[in-house]
Parts: sequence; structure tokens; C-alpha cells
Amino acid sequence: MQNSKILSTNIKKYRFLLGITQDELAQKLFVTPQAVSKWETGLALPDVENLIKLADVFSVSADTLLGRDTQSMTGPALIGVDGGGTKTEFVLFLPDGKILSRIVLGGSNPNVVGVEETCRVIAQGLDSVISHTPSAEFVFMGIAGTKSGSNLKAMTLFMKKKYPFLRFSIDSDILNIIWSSGDPSDCIAAICGTGSVVYASVGENLYRAGGWGYLFDGAGSGFDIGRDALCSCLAKDDGIGTASRLTELVEQNIGGKVFDHIDLFYSKGKDYIASFAPMVFSAYEEGDKVAEKIIRRSADRVALLISGMHDRFSHISRVVLSGGLISNNKIMKEFIVEKLKKELTLVFPSLPPVFGACAKCLNMYNRDADIKVFEREFSKSYEEKV
Repeated sequence: MQNSKILSTNIKKYRFLLGITQDELAQKLFVTPQAVSKWETGLALPDVENLIKLADVFSVSADTLLGRDTQSMTGPALIGVDGGGTKTEFVLFLPDGKILSRIVLGGSNPNVVGVEETCRVIAQGLDSVISHTPSAEFVFMGIAGTKSGSNLKAMTLFMKKKYPFLRFSIDSDILNIIWSSGDPSDCIAAICGTGSVVYASVGENLYRAGGWGYLFDGAGSGFDIGRDALCSCLAKDDGIGTASRLTELVEQNIGGKVFDHIDLFYSKGKDYIASFAPMVFSAYEEGDKVAEKIIRRSADRVALLISGMHDRFSHISRVVLSGGLISNNKIMKEFIVEKLKKELTLVFPSLPPVFGACAKCLNMYNRDADIKVFEREFSKSYEEKV
């Protein structure tokens, strides 16, 4: 029976979520560990009394354990995760596009926060959304920094140990951008946020340009723009730069000269430096030439990387542009577009990257799913959750 299979799966799933062993669950129910083992493998079913006890232990209803709740009747729940240096978004949804739960936590890029913190954030987010339904089955996580060093291996081992009941895939966050465009076919994709990177998606392969971190990238990110803003203030005080509206905005924000707060910038790190990027755009809108030079330098860098990818893969004409610097800022977008070849077709996703993660997860569950139809329903549901 389908209900018996769902029940055995849910007993195991909720036990793992509770973080207890079969022996510990057996002690709570006053049954043998062998009985719990048989329930979880489907060799036997708990009687009504034990079913009620299980529901109490797991803090859910008996109908939920049996898969009779209205959510599980429409299909398994799926999870999409979009992770970056500053925030991680988790969305629990159904194959029809209805969102059941959404949570936003701190950054999960292992190159920024460390792989242990990445796994902690993942666990907190997954535990939170999974608690809304026992039918969660598939997870796609597009997280920045996963392909560096041994990060992917460590994250995969963590997932296998903590969530053996989930079918999961972990990959670069660039896949979120590609899938958020509504068309996962060959394309060039760029992310311009706190960090920046450009990829070419060709068949099943990804080719990368930039995105080597703040020590090696020269421009194109919020960090680069924020750092250049601070450098312009230092250059002015060193006598090799000029005073500008940007200088005023920065000094007003920190309450003094940049050189008097050097220790602050080093102690607070990359995200704090990137927080000065909006001041550059504000100064530009007031006619500041120093700000314009900074923005154009970063925009030119992104455009150069995109053009370089197009030179390598000339059959690709579609370019997906995303990230906070583009989606939230028309100035950066316009400067990048100005430098790109006219034959390129530019796509600016209307939904956030987590939609791409969800679309990719849906594809894991059903390769024949209509992404366009899913996008319409997801969009309506997402607006209600934000």
C-alpha cells in the first residue's frame, strides 16, 4: 500500500530530523529497537496506539505521518536553495508551483564563512522548511563557492549523513541564474553582487571567467565598487585624487576620514566594504565624475568577461544577467549593456535566483515539467510569501 510506504518513510525522516537513533525512539515509545527498524523498512506497521505516540514524539498529526494531509496529496514537496556570501534563501514548494514555506538566513558561501558554517546554515534552513511537511523529497542547492577545493565533498558527506532520506544535488549558484531565465539551454550567465563571476553553460558543462575572490578579481562586484570608493577618499587625502560628492557621502557615513578608520574596514571585512557601493551610485546620480569612473570600470570588466566568453563560444548569443548590482541598479545595467556586442540577446530574470534553484529541483523530480507554467504559478505564490 502507498500509505504504508509513506508512513515508513516519514517515521525514518522525522526520526532523523529529531536527531535520535532507533534505540532512542524505541525507548520513548516503550517498544523494541527491532520494532522501530521494521516500521522504517516497511516490514511491519505500528498499531494505532503507537501511531499516536509517534505523532506526539514528532509533534505532527497522525494524518501527516500517513500522508493524508492536503499538502502531500498534490505530490512530494521539493526544496530550492540559493546561497551566497551574505544570504541564503530556502523555499519549500510543490510541483504545481505553490510555495509552502520560505526562510532567509545568513551567508553560506564556504569560501566566505567556512564549510562548517555553511553546513550549519544548510541544516538550520532545511530543518525549518522540512518541518512544514514530511513529504519533502528532492533538494537542489545552488551555493556559491561549492566547487572550490574540497567544499563540495564536505557538504555532500554532511548531507548524506544528516538527510539520508533526501535526494539532493549541490552545485554552483550560477545554475540558479541559468534556470531563473526560464530557459536552461546554452547561454552565458553573469552574477554581479557582493562578488562577480561569468559562466558559459554549454551542454552539461560550465566554463568560468572571473569570480576568483576579492584578492584576485579587479572589478565587477559590490566589493570592488565599495573598495574603490574608499580608495578615492584616501587618494584625495594623499594629494593624488580630487574631492567629490562621493568623498562627502563616505565621510558622512563613517563620521570622519577614511584613514582614521582603517582598522574598522579590516575588522569588519568584505561585506562592510561592499556596503559603500550604494553611495557610489548615489554620488553618480548627483553628477559625480569620480563615482562615474568607478562604476564604468566595474561595468567594463563584466562586459569584457562576457565578450570573452562569447569569443570562445560564438554560437551562444543569449546572455543572462543577474545579481544585486544589476537587478537593483539600472545604472550598472545600462553601463554593461552599453559595452556589449549588439548581436547578443540579453535576459534579465524577473524572479530571484531561488526560483532558478526551484526550477532545477523540479527538473530533478520531473524532467518533462513545463518550466514556463511552473514559473507563472511560482511567481504568484512567491509574492504572497515575501
